[in-house]
Amino acid sequence: MKAKNFSGIGNIAQIDKLNFCPNSYTDIEDNDDIINDNKIIVEAIEKKTKREMIPRLLKLGLNPEQIAEALELNIQEVNKIMASLK
Repeated sequence: MKAKNFSGIGNIAQIDKLNFCPNSYTDIEDNDDIINDNKIIVEAIEKKTKREMIPRLLKLGLNPEQIAEALELNIQEVNKIMASLK
C-alpha cells in the first residue's frame, strides 16, 4: 500500500493491490466446487456423440434397452431421441 500526502486535503491512501478473496489463486484452482470450462465442453461433446450413435446402433439391430446400456443413457432419453428420428 502506498500513501500519498496531499497538502490541504489530508492524508489520502492509495491502494495498489487489494485481495478481497481470502483464498489464494492456487487454492481457487484446486476448489472442486468450481466447474472447469473444459469439463463442461467435454461433457457436452460426449452427450452429443452418444445421441449421434443411437441411429447407428439401431441400424446394427440393437434394441432401445441395449442402446441405453451401451451408451450409459437412461431408456427415456433413448426413446425420446428415437421418436425424433421418425
